[in-house]
Amino acid sequence: MEQYEYFCAISKHLYSELENVALVSYAYSLNGIDNSELEQRKAELLHKIEEHLNGLEMAIFEKENKL
Repeated sequence: MEQYEYFCAISKHLYSELENVALVSYAYSLNGIDNSELEQRKAELLHKIEEHLNGLEMAIFEKENKL
């Protein structure tokens, strides 16, 4: 159960950060401000989320195979 809570906490943090970066990036683009660094950060966060979800899938798979 601790592992599940850990994955949930990390997921919440990553998605929250992604949401914040996306909102600021959108606001920048509306105002004609260069948002390329924010777009890069969004891509990095999406990659981290993908890796995180892959780790969760592996943990679930391992747990199911132990039962």
